[in-house]
Amino acid sequence: MRRFSFAALFFLTSVSAVRAEPVSAAILGVASWYATQGIVVQALVQIGIGLALSAASYGLQYLLSGGGKRVQQGDPIGVQIAERDGLLEARRVYGTRVVAGGVFFEQTVTDSGSSQPDIYVYGAAVSEGECDSLVSVIINGVECTITDASAGAGLPLDAPWNDGNLTYFKVSFRPGTSTQGVDPIIAARFATPPDEFLPDDAARLTKWAQFKQKGVCTVVIEMNFGNSTDHHTELWGAGGIPDIKFKIKGLKVYDPRDYDQDVVDATTRTWSANASLIEADWLIADMGFGIATTLIDWDSVATSAAIDDRYEPTLDGLERRGTINGEVTSTETNVDVLQSMSQQNRALVRKAFGVYTIRAESAAEALATVHQWLLVGDLNYQNEPDTRSAINRVDLQFSPATRFNESAETVYEDAALIAADGQTYAQRVSLRFCDTPSTAQRLGFALVTENRVGRTVTAVLDIAALVAAGKSGQLLEAGDVVNVYLAAPYDAVNGLYKINSIEINGDFTVTIAMSGTSAEIIGGWSTSLETAFEAA
Repeated sequence: MRRFSFAALFFLTSVSAVRAEPVSAAILGVASWYATQGIVVQALVQIGIGLALSAASYGLQYLLSGGGKRVQQGDPIGVQIAERDGLLEARRVYGTRVVAGGVFFEQTVTDSGSSQPDIYVYGAAVSEGECDSLVSVIINGVECTITDASAGAGLPLDAPWNDGNLTYFKVSFRPGTSTQGVDPIIAARFATPPDEFLPDDAARLTKWAQFKQKGVCTVVIEMNFGNSTDHHTELWGAGGIPDIKFKIKGLKVYDPRDYDQDVVDATTRTWSANASLIEADWLIADMGFGIATTLIDWDSVATSAAIDDRYEPTLDGLERRGTINGEVTSTETNVDVLQSMSQQNRALVRKAFGVYTIRAESAAEALATVHQWLLVGDLNYQNEPDTRSAINRVDLQFSPATRFNESAETVYEDAALIAADGQTYAQRVSLRFCDTPSTAQRLGFALVTENRVGRTVTAVLDIAALVAAGKSGQLLEAGDVVNVYLAAPYDAVNGLYKINSIEINGDFTVTIAMSGTSAEIIGGWSTSLETAFEAA
């Protein structure tokens, strides 16, 4: 067998992990985070064409921490390309998502009895934290179902990777526990590092034995060349390294409704795509806001999660109202991520009296009535939307599961409003955590319906206005819905309003800012409003 020329292998120096409470710390801590997990970072150097088609193959140039150029990730709404970089990004995968991950291992090796390298071993780090399972492998755009990969021996069930007699790849899945060992495929193929990689000294061999990526979910796939050049092309394509992606059931998250779970014990958590639970996870995650679990109002999270679990009708059946399916990287700001997440259940995430609450939107129902006698100061109102800000159509960008989460678009428009307006007022919305057209269109409907209510009120009221008859003695707060009832000539402003903010003034009056709402925003959706989406 011809020997290959490999660059020297360097291991990263161990660095203490950075707690990502500030956004800046999250970004600055990327390199050290991966270093502490024992991940080798590298850049790929292409030497030959095809997966070891001849004696010329692929070599690896391993880089020191800080080497390499950051890969431009592009639009985060679709599946990103596999990251081959000197500084891998930390990432978190929520819900179910097709991901490429960051490449932490890549090497060719000979199988027993072979005269040239015919096995390609490829490892991707897909998420920090503990994930649930590997669903399938997508090879050059074709999905292949697999047997259980958790024991390191997941096998393909579909042709051409399973021809009825032989299988042509093997895949292992490690969920990302703090106690996981070396990947079983890597351990079997590379019991000790080849001479080309490491000098035979005890310290570096020990490093190799500790190559475990603790706390990082990984997938490693071992691909067989095939029986011939044509068979190789059928299996892996003719373009060199095949395009490999993985469908992952992502992170396990804390659910306060489950009494078997402990908020401080991550091992008790379970997988969920529930939007409120994932928003809460992002609040407490080190890569997110890093908020202490004691500062989360878990009762509000439980109530919000129950709203998200309700079913909505679609042309294809039923779906959960509030779900999040997507990937987050450490170079994104915490606020941007949370804003994108809260689109999925139209949630209000707020901090009051030092505690964080999450409230998924439900059909508007008044908890109190603001009467005219409560007015003690200025009243500013608008009883219809500005024409400049009116919308009657929403162009929705999302990442459909039926297209392996590649970016796509669907539309919600109100034909009656377009006719009445005499022209189309369109708005473009990106829903990066949305993977069904029905959810995208339903959120578009809510946006248009809310926009056309158009009323706003800011009023100085007697402090008695905060007493909410519908809250069992509790006071009104942001996110609550009230009914405004004023006599003529102010009756044009009457209707349902959602409270945006409350400010208690020095003279014990309150200034409340409200925007018009309607039960139809959530309750008015039906399958008659949905249009079929054609997956390419």
